[in-house]
Amino acid sequence: MTTGFLNLVRIRGLGWLPALVFMAWCCVAAGGSSLKPVAVGEAVPDFTLTDIDGKSHTLSEYKGKVVILEWFNPQCPYVIDQYTKNTLKTFGNQMKQAGVVYLAVNSGAPGQPGSGKEANAEARERFGIRFPILLDEEGKVGRMLDARFTPQMFIIDARGVLRYSGAIDNAPLGKVNATTYPPGKGKERGELVNYVRQAYDEIKAGENVTTPTTRPYGTRVKY
Repeated sequence: MTTGFLNLVRIRGLGWLPALVFMAWCCVAAGGSSLKPVAVGEAVPDFTLTDIDGKSHTLSEYKGKVVILEWFNPQCPYVIDQYTKNTLKTFGNQMKQAGVVYLAVNSGAPGQPGSGKEANAEARERFGIRFPILLDEEGKVGRMLDARFTPQMFIIDARGVLRYSGAIDNAPLGKVNATTYPPGKGKERGELVNYVRQAYDEIKAGENVTTPTTRPYGTRVKY
């Protein structure tokens, strides 16, 4: 918005405050957002997304359970690497069997590589995924949690509070990065650490999460 436009709004009798509100509305309508993403330690606002089978999933329906969200893109080389090694597939399927709500989320906008029901349904069979894949084509949930990469991981505890945000582990494309990523609890620098498993075990034990945030790696989410 320019100063000239603000003056025009003021001249028409709206005043400065309504003009600023109008500006904020214009920003949101244009696809931007003035809302600050949810930070670790904050409650996650309720949301509803539909999976590739047409079933709706609402966060509040899972209150009382731990929810793990995995940002997913079947064409992302980092995702492919994790599923080729079976790390994410095995972990996600194990979490589901343990009673954890484990959900993959694809925030790719329509037309972007890896987006859409068909591509994700094919990937589910190819990767052997046994948990839901949700589509977030408008990017609302992704932006709310500041999901920037695939795979990026989030853990929401039974009270609905975000407890972990970051990478699945410290090994982008299978190579342990001992410089960028901290060692896990009881681990030596240079050992492979599954940060999400570690955080989940600590939450389950009623402990504080030792490493609540890590630097996510992967392919940029195309909103």
